[in-house]
Amino acid sequence: MSSPPKLSVLTVTYNDAAGLALTVKSLQALFEAWPAPEWEHVVVDSSPALSRSLLDALPAGWPLVHVEQSAGGVSQAFNRAVAVARGTYVWFLNGGDGLRDPAALSRMLGVLEQDRAADFVCGGAYLHRHGFPLYPTVPRHTFLGSILGRNWIYHQAVVYRRPALTRIGPFSTAYRVAGDYDHHICGYVAGLRGRFTADVLVDYDMGGGSNDVIAVFREFKQIQRAHADELPTWVNWGNEIVRHVEYARILAQRRLSATRLGAYLRPSWAKLNRWLRQRRTSAS
Repeated sequence: MSSPPKLSVLTVTYNDAAGLALTVKSLQALFEAWPAPEWEHVVVDSSPALSRSLLDALPAGWPLVHVEQSAGGVSQAFNRAVAVARGTYVWFLNGGDGLRDPAALSRMLGVLEQDRAADFVCGGAYLHRHGFPLYPTVPRHTFLGSILGRNWIYHQAVVYRRPALTRIGPFSTAYRVAGDYDHHICGYVAGLRGRFTADVLVDYDMGGGSNDVIAVFREFKQIQRAHADELPTWVNWGNEIVRHVEYARILAQRRLSATRLGAYLRPSWAKLNRWLRQRRTSAS
């Protein structure tokens, strides 16, 4: 066999040809900058009839690894993608999400190459909803701070050293919308060491199940309590407090945004958020 590629980009897709097209388009810069032997694009596809024409039209030499499987949920597709991946580093980039800054990806890979003790590097994501760009968000400065109470990590903005995924174990299929949060907590319990950066790596589509605040926070609670025996008591208390505060805050924002006044204020609110996050990033 040939030597493994440097990076495996893992994309799962189901009934979303337009989202897959967006993801592929965003990777064009990577395709043009890196020769195919240095990376691979693993697409786990549960709707091949929809995506076949798009994948057949990829440029010659695109390092595609196309895996067809029946629909069984996102977590199952992630596990299949990890099993197939051969890269030294692994990056989950779901259908509908896109590479925003190729230079950020290079910097994050550079961190992993320079710091051999780091199991992953986590950057930021630029949030979008219904095609409308909102604002960038970055993780907290520590692993625990980024999972306390809720999920502050967008896993599309995380690049892993591949052996770290073995230490975490497979994604749980018990959760419909917050399986990545369970994955992060498992990584924390397993002792993974992360590096956190303000580099905004991806454009993240906030559609789908992750946009259901009630469902997401219900699963946050289930996940936190499922791991309660593995976490310090003070972390369990912190999870309860932060989760309730964040749930109330986000639910209030969503309900306001659904009103006529909220729709009117939404562009200004997004602009203010972009300004505040830019200042915070500059200060850090």
